[in-house]
Amino acid sequence: MIKVPIENLIQKLIEQSGLSETEIKNKISEKTKKFDGLVSEEGAAFMVATDLNIKILDDPSTKILKINELHPGMTGVEIICKIKKIYPSRFFEKEGRKIEYIGIELIDESGTIRTTLWDKRASLVTESRIKEGDSLRIKNCSIRENKYSGKDLQLIANTQIIINQDEVNVDVNKIQITNLDNPTLNSPVKVHGTIVAGNEPRFYQGCITCNRKITENGCAEHGNESKNIPILSMVLDDGKGNCRITCFGDVANNFYGAELTSESEPNYVGDYISVEGIIRHNTSYDRTEMTVNNINRLKAEEVILMLKNGS
Repeated sequence: MIKVPIENLIQKLIEQSGLSETEIKNKISEKTKKFDGLVSEEGAAFMVATDLNIKILDDPSTKILKINELHPGMTGVEIICKIKKIYPSRFFEKEGRKIEYIGIELIDESGTIRTTLWDKRASLVTESRIKEGDSLRIKNCSIRENKYSGKDLQLIANTQIIINQDEVNVDVNKIQITNLDNPTLNSPVKVHGTIVAGNEPRFYQGCITCNRKITENGCAEHGNESKNIPILSMVLDDGKGNCRITCFGDVANNFYGAELTSESEPNYVGDYISVEGIIRHNTSYDRTEMTVNNINRLKAEEVILMLKNGS
């Protein structure tokens, strides 16, 4: 099943129906009440779309999609993008064979998404056939849900990767700066602010290769080998609003400056920081939350310069 955030569904209904946000939300609420909890809010939105004769989702195999149009569950997807970042090579062993994998971050004018080059496809990087800033046309891929980043682009056996055929007019180094009183949602953003509250680090057992939480049967793709993966949760305030931010794994360790353990006592309240990530609205708690992919403490002179420049 394709999983589309309710905010995206509501926005599409507004754009295609001409109705106001309040009218659309009322129609969705009426549907959920009518079915007495038997359908989700997202399901009710699809039913409203049917009532209004609106097609919310195009068949992903019939058009080239933007990154912000990709949702978990989609298959047969084609996108045109640039390589924003290539991460260091990593390895894991399977059945006595050492397998290389390399994470890359893709970008277009609508947002970013991560994917992984496994095994033979990793040679695209190691043999210098692709580099940061190159354009890629990726055909016949799928979109997988990721608990921490929201979604990943998954390359399958018959995925095609075409290098530097297309012109992509996007600056790979550019990222939108947003404020927390009215933040930009569901797109990569940067925020400057002060940490005003935080919790002790938590941990989960994650796959040593892909970091996904493992079950008692281990990771479905990479076996039973696991490690403690840290989670740092804090509240960031930029003087206009605040937001809960969460760092996972290496991002949390790098911010702490060492490998986090259950005995670690990080002291970060009062730190002025710059964070990059994606802000989403958590409907369950009616609050904004940011999953952080980059976080840096700022020096006093950097803060003063930003305040002078109004950025």
